[in-house]
Amino acid sequence: MSDWHFRFLDHSSRIRLHIGAVSLTTVDGPVIDQIADLARAGIHPASYMPFSTPWSAGSPQDVQRNIKRWMTASIEKSHIAKWNLIFGVRRNGVLVGSTNLSASNYSDERTVTTGSWLGQDFQGVGTGKLMRAALLQLAFGELGAEFATSEVFADNFPSRAVNEHLGYVDDGERTVTRQGSPTRLKSYRLSRHGWLHMADVNISGGKEMGDFLRL
Repeated sequence: MSDWHFRFLDHSSRIRLHIGAVSLTTVDGPVIDQIADLARAGIHPASYMPFSTPWSAGSPQDVQRNIKRWMTASIEKSHIAKWNLIFGVRRNGVLVGSTNLSASNYSDERTVTTGSWLGQDFQGVGTGKLMRAALLQLAFGELGAEFATSEVFADNFPSRAVNEHLGYVDDGERTVTRQGSPTRLKSYRLSRHGWLHMADVNISGGKEMGDFLRL
């Protein structure tokens, strides 16, 4: 483990985000296991794939194994040119999903990308907007980001609504193959100038991570 990686993990472990009834904390081994169990219980109908990388396809055991492997590898492989902050999301203390904030060549580009999902039993109550707002507050308010990006399938209306509610603008689209069929994948982009500041997000550990990333 490099000194940079060790310090990155140390800073990331201290980050806590709170907005309304929703809290986000970075994951460790036990939480990864809990998140994998939640994913195994179901995220979306088998007939619909909301992710451009179809990690949630297959049996419940496949989904559980896929998310656990991805989270573990993302944490282990984070380095100065490509890092990933992964959070467990709780609402009123109950684990309901996961979200992440990642970047490549951050020192030059100051651009972050977000990804997220909620367990199927916890969707439709506004958690997605709150956890994204918290991530954006961390990115723009603490880490010094200039842009945030997001990609979503054109028929994923809940995720599109989150982007549009929080001020993202359309940044084009491309056609990709999803479950054997051509499908439109829309890109969104949010600038620091267009960011809707959320004063009710409480963050601890963010400033220290921001100072570290700007070294």
